[in-house]
Amino acid sequence: VNYVIINNEESSYKLVRHLIDKGFRKIAIITTNPHLLTMDMRREGYANALSDAHIRINPDLYGEVTYVNYQENIYSTMDRIFSAVPDVDAFFFTTHILAIEALRYFYDRGIDINDGNWGLACMHEDSLFRVLAPKMNIAHFPIEEIGSNAVRSLILVDLSATGATATTAPAMKRDYAVIPDSEGGSMDAYTYTGNFRSKGEKVTGTATTADDWQTITFA
Repeated sequence: VNYVIINNEESSYKLVRHLIDKGFRKIAIITTNPHLLTMDMRREGYANALSDAHIRINPDLYGEVTYVNYQENIYSTMDRIFSAVPDVDAFFFTTHILAIEALRYFYDRGIDINDGNWGLACMHEDSLFRVLAPKMNIAHFPIEEIGSNAVRSLILVDLSATGATATTAPAMKRDYAVIPDSEGGSMDAYTYTGNFRSKGEKVTGTATTADDWQTITFA
């Protein structure tokens, strides 16, 4: 399987370090699905940035949101953080999906996150941030570059062509880049919507099968 992954730990480290350099010290992390490698790496980046700045890692500032009913669970998670650390001054979100729900929380709780007193950082962006949280610090994902390196080969087999038999047929292969629309579209797994974009010339050849076209070889 082709895949491309960003340096999640380094990106998280730089975001949190930027908050620290701005003077924020009580930085909460809001995350989910710790079993996912991407989320674990982002948590590591957060922790390493605090450690390198000689800031104690406070477990009360760790917020893990379960993905089932996450829209509601983020409320209880952030309520707990504010109760345990009332002077929390910054939030680092490991995914934009959680950040969007947190903006709803801030609004419902009457918290003005744009008054200059809050530090906000998020892995990946959403168009809502430009309007609701223009001061959000963001790790931009190179979507186009990621897509251009995540390539799928599609083969079109013409079973109706002259010369096609029960086991061979003319075919055409072309490589396509998968250009995602965003970082991911759900909380339980990293699922994507996007589009194919041609990446390479058409190649003609012959498809051969030994299992009634369940699988083929192309040459």
